[in-house]
Amino acid sequence: GALAKKKAIEVNMAIPSAGGASVPELVTFTLAVLLIGYLLNKKVNRDNVKANFENLKSYIKTLLTAAQYSIVYCLFAVMLGNLCDLCFPKYNSNAPWYRLLAEVCLQAGANAMLAQFTRDVISVVPLPDMENAGSQLPASSGGVIFAFILFSRQGNWKEKVMQLDKLLEKDFIVCFPKSILRQMGLM
Repeated sequence: GALAKKKAIEVNMAIPSAGGASVPELVTFTLAVLLIGYLLNKKVNRDNVKANFENLKSYIKTLLTAAQYSIVYCLFAVMLGNLCDLCFPKYNSNAPWYRLLAEVCLQAGANAMLAQFTRDVISVVPLPDMENAGSQLPASSGGVIFAFILFSRQGNWKEKVMQLDKLLEKDFIVCFPKSILRQMGLM
């Protein structure tokens, strides 16, 4: 009854130019903004508006602290990322799998040393920790940003990993050499 008598409201809205963004891009952006707003709303306490604002400010400060760490780790990874690659032999497409495996593993160890050195240096850099949450944040130890950029800067290592993958796929089933499995009658 009562709903049927209400007059429908029509909303006409012009969508401003979004610099050539397509409708799916605009929809995706809108959904992302709404999702972030929803998650931030869930993050803060709904009981008290002032507490909500303080919690939101605190959360934003934590995010800014994480961003600071990521920026510094990114800088180190970009500047030092190829150092380990320079310490190892150039990629050789004819190298046997066991040599590639040894080089990849040794270079992983060298990268772990570089990562630990970077963490030790960054731990003494006086970054502002706005909410005393820095050491608890995954970004404070480099996280995904550092690892991704460090690997991206090492072209020889990437080539070795890709070649090793091809060789192991061709000659192994998981970690078992196909030649031995054939000799055992398992293939």
